Amino acid sequence: MEVQRLPRRLFYRWTPTGAEIEYPTNIPNPAPEIACDTVQVTVPPTLPNWFTLWALETQGNGSQAWRNFTVGFSITVPVVSQSFSHWWQGQAQCWTGWTFTNQWGQQGSGFAQFTRQVCGTAQLTPGNGQAPRRDLLVGTDRIINPTINAPCPTWRLAGGNCPPNSLDCGDCCLDCAAINTAVNGVTSSVLPHSAWRKR
Repeated sequence: MEVQRLPRRLFYRWTPTGAEIEYPTNIPNPAPEIACDTVQVTVPPTLPNWFTLWALETQGNGSQAWRNFTVGFSITVPVVSQSFSHWWQGQAQCWTGWTFTNQWGQQGSGFAQFTRQVCGTAQLTPGNGQAPRRDLLVGTDRIINPTINAPCPTWRLAGGNCPPNSLDCGDCCLDCAAINTAVNGVTSSVLPHSAWRKR
């Protein structure tokens, strides 16, 4: 007598004008919580870009100061790696190597790979930043948004209704033909014992 509901499907869009995507799994009844979840992700600087190396150098009097070196225009994010330090004449002298790859116009024309030597703790600007990514949560399943700094996705549920020729009883679907047969069966079995008669 009871029949299954039609499949309930979830459809979502990352942008208001983007294509609608169908979630690959049927959504049960009751439906799990569906929500937008914002997480902060690391975002590299835009490319190509001009980069500057900043070195915190120790001066002769023991004080520290930041110096900057214009690294140049690069089609990739320069790779910064410590290469070596050196002791000289009893004083701590550091020639810490920082490697920058795929620089444009820093050494002549065209692409050049080279090493830049600076002393001290260094950092590169512009560096990585943080940006929001708004994912879609379907219960415990996270669907990762392919873009950052985008609004929350929109979604809708479709289907999940009782099939044709059935009654929706809230938590189940009942087949109309089976109900009709059952009612007629009960009626025919009760009617001979009823005090009510047709005239």
